[in-house]
Amino acid sequence: LHTATGGASPPHGVLPRDGRAPKHHRLAEGGIGRRHPVTGSLVGLRAIVTAGGAGIGRAIVELLAEEGARVITCDVDADAVASVGGVSGVEARIADVASTPSIDGFMERAIGVLGGVDLLVNNAGVAGPAGRIETLDPEEVTACLDVNLTSMVRTTRHAVPPMVAARS
Repeated sequence: LHTATGGASPPHGVLPRDGRAPKHHRLAEGGIGRRHPVTGSLVGLRAIVTAGGAGIGRAIVELLAEEGARVITCDVDADAVASVGGVSGVEARIADVASTPSIDGFMERAIGVLGGVDLLVNNAGVAGPAGRIETLDPEEVTACLDVNLTSMVRTTRHAVPPMVAARS
Protein backbone atom coordinates (compact mmCIF):
# COMPACT_ATOMS: atom_id res chain seq x y z
CA LEU A 1 0.00 0.00 0.00
CA HIS A 2 1.11 3.53 -0.68
CA THR A 3 -0.02 6.86 0.68
CA ALA A 4 -1.03 9.80 -1.50
CA THR A 5 2.53 11.10 -1.20
CA GLY A 6 3.93 7.85 -2.62
CA GLY A 7 5.44 6.49 0.59
CA ALA A 8 4.64 3.06 1.94
CA SER A 9 1.98 2.89 4.64
CA PRO A 10 3.01 1.27 7.93
CA PRO A 11 1.52 -2.16 8.70
CA HIS A 12 -2.00 -2.16 10.20
CA GLY A 13 -1.92 -1.09 13.85
CA VAL A 14 1.56 0.47 13.59
CA LEU A 15 1.80 4.23 13.93
CA PRO A 16 4.24 6.27 11.86
CA ARG A 17 7.45 7.54 13.44
CA ASP A 18 5.78 10.68 14.79
CA GLY A 19 3.35 8.50 16.79
CA ARG A 20 0.23 10.00 15.17
CA ALA A 21 -2.36 8.22 13.12
CA PRO A 22 -2.17 9.01 9.40
CA LYS A 23 -3.95 12.26 8.55
CA HIS A 24 -6.68 10.42 6.63
CA HIS A 25 -7.48 8.44 9.82
CA ARG A 26 -8.13 11.53 11.96
CA LEU A 27 -11.58 13.12 11.90
CA ALA A 28 -10.22 16.64 12.14
CA GLU A 29 -6.69 17.97 12.45
CA GLY A 30 -5.86 18.00 16.13
CA GLY A 31 -8.66 15.69 17.32
CA ILE A 32 -12.31 14.85 16.89
CA GLY A 33 -15.45 16.61 15.84
CA ARG A 34 -16.33 19.93 14.30
CA ARG A 35 -13.93 22.66 15.30
CA HIS A 36 -13.87 26.39 14.83
CA PRO A 37 -12.15 26.93 11.46
CA VAL A 38 -9.58 29.36 12.90
CA THR A 39 -9.08 28.45 16.57
CA GLY A 40 -9.78 24.71 16.37
CA SER A 41 -11.94 25.00 19.48
CA LEU A 42 -14.70 22.57 20.51
CA VAL A 43 -16.05 25.15 22.98
CA GLY A 44 -19.83 25.09 22.91
CA LEU A 45 -20.13 21.89 20.85
CA ARG A 46 -23.23 19.99 22.01
CA ALA A 47 -22.32 16.30 22.31
CA ILE A 48 -24.21 13.16 23.28
CA VAL A 49 -22.23 10.00 24.01
CA THR A 50 -23.71 6.56 24.74
CA ALA A 51 -21.97 4.24 27.21
CA GLY A 52 -19.79 7.08 28.46
CA GLY A 53 -19.31 5.79 31.99
CA ALA A 54 -16.16 3.73 31.46
CA GLY A 55 -13.51 2.67 28.96
CA ILE A 56 -13.37 4.30 25.53
CA GLY A 57 -16.69 6.07 26.12
CA ARG A 58 -15.39 7.70 29.29
CA ALA A 59 -12.22 8.80 27.49
CA ILE A 60 -14.33 10.37 24.72
CA VAL A 61 -16.54 12.15 27.26
CA GLU A 62 -13.55 13.49 29.18
CA LEU A 63 -11.75 14.67 26.02
CA LEU A 64 -14.82 16.45 24.70
CA ALA A 65 -15.45 18.15 28.06
CA GLU A 66 -11.78 19.08 28.42
CA GLU A 67 -11.93 20.70 24.98
CA GLY A 68 -14.94 22.79 26.01
CA ALA A 69 -17.86 20.78 24.63
CA ARG A 70 -21.10 20.44 26.56
CA VAL A 71 -21.54 16.69 27.03
CA ILE A 72 -24.45 14.51 28.07
CA THR A 73 -23.80 10.81 28.38
CA CYS A 74 -25.66 7.70 29.44
CA ASP A 75 -24.71 4.31 30.78
CA VAL A 76 -26.52 1.33 32.29
CA ASP A 77 -24.11 1.21 35.26
CA ALA A 78 -25.27 3.53 38.05
CA ASP A 79 -21.79 3.70 39.64
CA ALA A 80 -20.23 4.67 36.30
CA VAL A 81 -22.92 7.32 35.78
CA ALA A 82 -22.24 8.78 39.23
CA SER A 83 -18.49 8.81 38.57
CA VAL A 84 -18.53 10.42 35.11
CA GLY A 85 -21.25 12.83 36.20
CA GLY A 86 -18.65 14.41 38.47
CA VAL A 87 -16.55 15.52 35.49
CA SER A 88 -16.86 19.26 34.85
CA GLY A 89 -19.00 20.01 31.81
CA VAL A 90 -20.63 16.56 31.80
CA GLU A 91 -24.16 15.48 32.66
CA ALA A 92 -24.66 11.74 33.02
CA ARG A 93 -27.89 9.73 33.12
CA ILE A 94 -28.80 6.10 33.51
CA ALA A 95 -30.24 4.78 30.24
CA ASP A 96 -30.25 1.43 28.48
CA VAL A 97 -29.52 1.59 24.74
CA ALA A 98 -31.29 -1.77 24.34
CA SER A 99 -34.56 -0.23 25.52
CA THR A 100 -36.48 2.03 23.17
CA PRO A 101 -38.43 3.80 25.96
CA SER A 102 -35.24 4.34 27.97
CA ILE A 103 -33.29 5.82 25.04
CA ASP A 104 -36.25 7.83 23.75
CA GLY A 105 -36.48 9.52 27.15
CA PHE A 106 -32.72 10.04 27.39
CA MET A 107 -32.36 11.49 23.90
CA GLU A 108 -35.35 13.82 24.23
CA ARG A 109 -34.03 15.12 27.56
CA ALA A 110 -30.44 15.46 26.32
CA ILE A 111 -31.41 17.35 23.17
CA GLY A 112 -33.75 19.55 25.20
CA VAL A 113 -31.09 20.37 27.81
CA LEU A 114 -28.41 21.04 25.18
CA GLY A 115 -30.80 22.98 22.94
CA GLY A 116 -29.86 20.68 20.04
CA VAL A 117 -26.99 18.36 19.22
CA ASP A 118 -23.87 18.79 17.09
CA LEU A 119 -22.18 15.45 17.74
CA LEU A 120 -23.57 11.99 18.51
CA VAL A 121 -21.16 9.24 19.54
CA ASN A 122 -22.82 5.82 19.39
CA ASN A 123 -20.23 4.17 21.61
CA ALA A 124 -22.28 1.40 23.26
CA GLY A 125 -21.36 -2.13 22.29
CA VAL A 126 -21.15 -5.65 23.66
CA ALA A 127 -19.32 -8.80 22.66
CA GLY A 128 -21.63 -11.26 21.01
CA PRO A 129 -21.96 -14.98 21.40
CA ALA A 130 -19.28 -17.02 19.72
CA GLY A 131 -19.25 -20.54 18.38
CA ARG A 132 -20.62 -22.66 15.64
CA ILE A 133 -23.96 -21.45 14.27
CA GLU A 134 -25.78 -24.56 15.44
CA THR A 135 -24.70 -23.88 19.04
CA LEU A 136 -25.66 -20.19 19.19
CA ASP A 137 -28.64 -19.11 21.24
CA PRO A 138 -30.81 -16.88 19.00
CA GLU A 139 -31.81 -14.78 22.03
CA GLU A 140 -28.14 -13.99 22.76
CA VAL A 141 -27.57 -13.02 19.12
CA THR A 142 -30.66 -10.78 19.21
CA ALA A 143 -29.49 -9.14 22.45
CA CYS A 144 -26.09 -8.42 20.89
CA LEU A 145 -27.62 -6.93 17.73
CA ASP A 146 -29.99 -4.87 19.86
CA VAL A 147 -27.08 -3.12 21.58
CA ASN A 148 -24.59 -3.05 18.70
CA LEU A 149 -26.91 -2.18 15.83
CA THR A 150 -30.47 -1.30 16.75
CA SER A 151 -29.35 1.10 19.49
CA MET A 152 -27.77 3.30 16.82
CA VAL A 153 -31.14 3.62 15.12
CA ARG A 154 -32.73 4.49 18.46
CA THR A 155 -30.31 7.36 19.11
CA THR A 156 -29.68 8.61 15.59
CA ARG A 157 -33.35 9.02 14.70
CA HIS A 158 -33.55 11.60 17.50
CA ALA A 159 -30.26 13.33 16.68
CA VAL A 160 -30.54 13.76 12.91
CA PRO A 161 -33.42 16.27 12.73
CA PRO A 162 -31.79 18.87 15.03
CA MET A 163 -28.37 18.23 13.46
CA VAL A 164 -29.76 18.86 9.97
CA ALA A 165 -31.61 21.95 11.17
CA ALA A 166 -28.41 23.34 12.74
CA ARG A 167 -26.21 22.15 9.84
CA SER A 168 -24.02 20.31 12.37
